[in-house]
Amino acid sequence: MLMSNFNLFNESHVNLNDLCEDFEDAWNSSHVPDVFEFLKRASTEDLEQAALELIPIDMERRWKKQQIPLELSSYLTAFSQALAPDALIELICSEFCIRNTYGDCISRTTILQQYGHLGKRLHDELEKASANLSFPFVSIMLNGVVASSVKLDRVVTAGRQNHLSQKPWSSSSAPDRHRLILCEASDPSLSRNQLEVIRVSPDTIRVKNTSSNRALAVRGCPPLDAGQSDLYRLPVFIHLGASRYLRVSQN
Repeated sequence: MLMSNFNLFNESHVNLNDLCEDFEDAWNSSHVPDVFEFLKRASTEDLEQAALELIPIDMERRWKKQQIPLELSSYLTAFSQALAPDALIELICSEFCIRNTYGDCISRTTILQQYGHLGKRLHDELEKASANLSFPFVSIMLNGVVASSVKLDRVVTAGRQNHLSQKPWSSSSAPDRHRLILCEASDPSLSRNQLEVIRVSPDTIRVKNTSSNRALAVRGCPPLDAGQSDLYRLPVFIHLGASRYLRVSQN
């Protein structure tokens, strides 16, 4: 558990490098250390940097070992010390990387909603963080050839053309989602808003059929009726009619 009342002046201060080594050693022992017991040992001048060092270590160890994994918001509540915007963004990006490598693959949508007050700087830093991570790809396949592909580094929505400015079998991107155009507007086999794909673990996705009247055929699985959603382990193949399908895979 995390301490709810953080008090900096409970213990004598130690060198920041020594503090980090001591914390790593504590994690390598047989018990889960209390990160705030260690942060209390940092000086006022080192406190913010100590938080930037120790909180990501604690988060990564917890998510990697699945030992009471915690969200960043839990640390911030217990810490109760104001962090500079740049420091907070650094911790947010650390959480994004850790949970997308070992955990529940928190989405950009969730982060941008939770920390929207940090604005474009947060979006830009998430872009940089994403570039260093391995994400599955969502690809439109035509006759066995990739027609368009996007990383599953954010929510992916897909459907037929909404207007003529969109090209069939193309993609577009926004800060919190990618959009795939699966077919022409005149094709009645798919809906304008046919499906949504979200990553929920490193090897598992949730597919939601967002259509109001068209089912989806998922290879090797029962049909996904309109309005339903289900979890699937990668790779996943969603049939789109004729020789088209949507492939979600690691490469």
